Amino acid sequence: MGAGPTRTPRLSCSCPESAATTQRRTRVALDTGVPVGFVVLTCDTLEQARDRAGPPSSTEDSGREATFAVLETANVLRELRHG
Repeated sequence: MGAGPTRTPRLSCSCPESAATTQRRTRVALDTGVPVGFVVLTCDTLEQARDRAGPPSSTEDSGREATFAVLETANVLRELRHG
C-alpha cells in the first residue's frame, strides 16, 4: 500500500482546514472507538485523478488502500481489546 513512487504529486503543504479535519476525524474515532479513514487526492489534472482512483489500467487505487488501512486498524484494535 502506497510503498512505491507515484506519477502524481502528494500534498506537501499544511493548512488550517486540513488540521481541523484531522482533529475532527480523530475525535470521532476516539469517541466511537471506530477507525476513520480519509483520503485526499492531490492532482494537477483529471488524468492524474483518474489514475490515482484505481481504474484497471492504473497501478494505484487510493480509496482501496485507505479501506484496507481502516480494516487493518479495526482488526488490530479488536485484537488489543479482546486478546
